[in-house]
Amino acid sequence: MLQSQQTYTRYIDDVVTHLAGANIDSGGFPGIRQNLGASEVIVPVIGGFSAGKSSLLNAMLNRELLPVGITPETELATELRYGEDEHLLAWRFDGTSERMDLGAINKLKAKASEFTHLQAFVANVFLKQRPEIVLVDMPGFGSSFANHDKAAAYYLPRGAHFIVVTSIEDGNLTGSMTRHLSAIHDLGRSFSFVVSKTNLRTASDVDAVVGVIKDQIHTAFDIQAEPHQLGDDGGERMRRIVESLDPDRIMRDAFTPILKDETMNALARINSAEAAFHRSNSQSKRRQEELEWSLDSIKNKRDGVISDIKEARVSRAIDQCMKELTRELDYAQGELVQAATSGNRDAFGGVMGDITRSVVERVMQTELRDAGKAVAAAIADVLKPVDGSDIGTGGGLGQELASTVERSLSSVSNTLSSWTTAVANHNAAEIERMQKDPKDNGDKAKTVSRATYQGLATVLAVTTSLVNPAIELLIIFLPTIIGWFNESRVREEIRQKISNQVIPTYIRDLRTKLPGIVEEQVNALVQEVTLRFEAEIDAQQKSVDESLASSKDASGDVEQKLAALTAAREAIKRIAKEVLYGEVNA
Repeated sequence: MLQSQQTYTRYIDDVVTHLAGANIDSGGFPGIRQNLGASEVIVPVIGGFSAGKSSLLNAMLNRELLPVGITPETELATELRYGEDEHLLAWRFDGTSERMDLGAINKLKAKASEFTHLQAFVANVFLKQRPEIVLVDMPGFGSSFANHDKAAAYYLPRGAHFIVVTSIEDGNLTGSMTRHLSAIHDLGRSFSFVVSKTNLRTASDVDAVVGVIKDQIHTAFDIQAEPHQLGDDGGERMRRIVESLDPDRIMRDAFTPILKDETMNALARINSAEAAFHRSNSQSKRRQEELEWSLDSIKNKRDGVISDIKEARVSRAIDQCMKELTRELDYAQGELVQAATSGNRDAFGGVMGDITRSVVERVMQTELRDAGKAVAAAIADVLKPVDGSDIGTGGGLGQELASTVERSLSSVSNTLSSWTTAVANHNAAEIERMQKDPKDNGDKAKTVSRATYQGLATVLAVTTSLVNPAIELLIIFLPTIIGWFNESRVREEIRQKISNQVIPTYIRDLRTKLPGIVEEQVNALVQEVTLRFEAEIDAQQKSVDESLASSKDASGDVEQKLAALTAAREAIKRIAKEVLYGEVNA
């Protein structure tokens, strides 16, 4: 376990101990502790299928382990882990795995659809020296649509840092690469950029390409980055890049914001409990009644809040998705035409899918975050009594709880994760329905089965059933076009078909499918927010109940309990200052 994990685990244990000593609920700390202990520093190596990722990793290992070739060879994401007992684990969708010899990695391409990812355990000195870092050889952006998307969906939320490889022959970051990097950047992840195969160009050519990529990085992500230049010494340079990573800092960057938020919530619970003991017996009873009324009000108003938020947010989110998606697809017509004329239907579907996912994720991040705040504000308003004055004292229970809940909804990664999970659940149900429907023929069920994982794992699930018809539409007219026109006319004809038929049809179908998904997520969001309100109210109820019980206790230990609360608050503030807010986290 990393030093940062040990430090934060001790911090959580100390905070929970102080909370228990003051009879305060531990809140979300146990869950954070579990996630912290299970977390690894996953470092996916991403790029186009011809960028040389696998070759660089082989050179780093001084061993020809990973398959390479002029066609997409890395069909399954492969984790590189140290192990004296060398073997390969191929993981299935149901969580089971199959043990194989390492040599089997070269034979798995034909069976790639059966597995989610691979783990290669290799007796390698470099991997032994850096066991805290798990490098992942990812399928390239030119690989099969389903397998690349499967890997991206699995490792994008798990990746702690990404090594981005661009071949000098590409000359810049492609549109597909930039879209994927945008999604990663939105999750707050960090990057190392690599320009590979620099030995194939002159020094001046390399400088020019590196300059272009630096400008792209700065423009797209507001990052000042100096790409690493890898040529014949690629293996050694890759080792240096990996060695330069600070796993402890990466882990701290991931968990510090989460721990800060949960610590603020814990201090709020302490303050609430302390306030309860300062009230008189009659005030405590009044507070108890108000809290019970609050819970009843939330439950009674929940359906109305869902309806209001749906009406205000769903149509807006759909309209924004359609507007931005139409613009992005029109802008990418050159890229779509290039993919269409490549003769690879996966390439065309990949571009369509990349653009759709990028737009839907971006819009839904914003809309769901705003919707969460709107739900919190609406519930806070519900918690105002009929006479218009806030419940309780000191600013009002509703606003106090709204602030707490909004803090927990502020993380972009949490919002995106919630959205992705909701879409996955929807698609799983849809796949099961289609497979059981007697009206669906065997071929359709087989097609759905092949797409199961990509449907379950990514926001693209919502558009999976739309991408394939778009590809089929292209395939229908493509042979005729090629048979009747020369190359320049072929490209223009395809461009017109894409512009006038494929994109409008795609947008129209998507508009009919997306509302149901968004409504389900809004429902889930409202349920999540209301449950958080209810949990906070329940915590306050416990404090009020205890203060009432203490008022009846002849031994009169109120002062002792107040002292315990004060001690807990001061202790937590002190250790939080040292561990979470100190200049150095050791």
